[in-house]
Amino acid sequence: MDDTKPVLMTLEREVIDSGRSFRISATTMPDGHTSILLRSGSLDDPGTHELSGVIAREDLPILARILKPELASIAAWQGISLDERAHTMAQRRRDHPKAYTLWTTAEQESLMEMAEAGKTIAQIAKALGRSPKAIALRLEETS
Repeated sequence: MDDTKPVLMTLEREVIDSGRSFRISATTMPDGHTSILLRSGSLDDPGTHELSGVIAREDLPILARILKPELASIAAWQGISLDERAHTMAQRRRDHPKAYTLWTTAEQESLMEMAEAGKTIAQIAKALGRSPKAIALRLEETS
């Protein structure tokens, strides 16, 4: 366990873009968690939309890595493209909803059952929401 004492800090930022206000507030807490508040809205009413929560210190690196591609996927659901790389991942997720997610034990068991039953890689991929390449690689890893 990491015994490093957290440095208590506060971040306050506001960005105005396209006639809208975006505010982020983050504060580290004595237990190492970080409290985060995001607000967005029009310049007349900047707090119209709000997202808040507490994030564990050990989750910050993972969240920092996955947040942009996940937001890109959510934006893609709305027909909004953030950038080419994010768009590519979002497109893959539309085609294969489980792309880039960890395999669960249940998915692994289903994969093996379907393979043993003689299902094709394409059939397994469709059933599990993954790409045929992901299925082939996973079968190769488990054999």
